[in-house]
Amino acid sequence: MEDQSLYQLALTRINGIGPAYTKKLIGRFGDAESVFRAARVDLQRTRLPQHLIDAILAHTDFSARRKELQH
Repeated sequence: MEDQSLYQLALTRINGIGPAYTKKLIGRFGDAESVFRAARVDLQRTRLPQHLIDAILAHTDFSARRKELQH
């Protein structure tokens, strides 16, 4: 498992996901990494807007977030 700060940062960088959605998602899935590994159907059960679900599922390249954490 990678450092959770990477996934938390990535989650906050998705346009439209603020502190409330972040808390809701982490509460549901246990940690930020699990949010990105969740299946579409599980994300849909959170009742997030579809465009946010699509953005989470599309976010597969974490290299920019890794660089951001290194600075």
